[in-house]
Amino acid sequence: MTAFLEPVAVQPSTSPTQRLRATMIAVRVAINWFGVRKTLTSQQKTVAADTFGAERTFLSAGKKLLDTSHPAFQAATSVRNRTVKYWKGLSLPYPEPGVRLIRQDAIDGFEYQMRQFRDELDDAS
Repeated sequence: MTAFLEPVAVQPSTSPTQRLRATMIAVRVAINWFGVRKTLTSQQKTVAADTFGAERTFLSAGKKLLDTSHPAFQAATSVRNRTVKYWKGLSLPYPEPGVRLIRQDAIDGFEYQMRQFRDELDDAS
């Protein structure tokens, strides 16, 4: 009796999409931040230009809404920057803006760290 061995293509048990769904979770971190500067209105630019003897069209002017050197502002900015750095360092990009992928086994640590950042932000204000 003769046996013939045929090569068989080995199929992975799961597709890459299935593996991603089984091991990763999408996480969105939304940070609402406020502007610290505002441009002047046309009327305000005209007054400023007249004060300096300049043409309004060549004048660039703005006003500062917040003191960015204040310790509370700097502390809040530091927490925001560390939050984004941590989130991006722990995750992978995803095509949807503001969404990144994190391993499911890392989500508890991620939630804990996000709570720590939130508490620091509360303390900074």
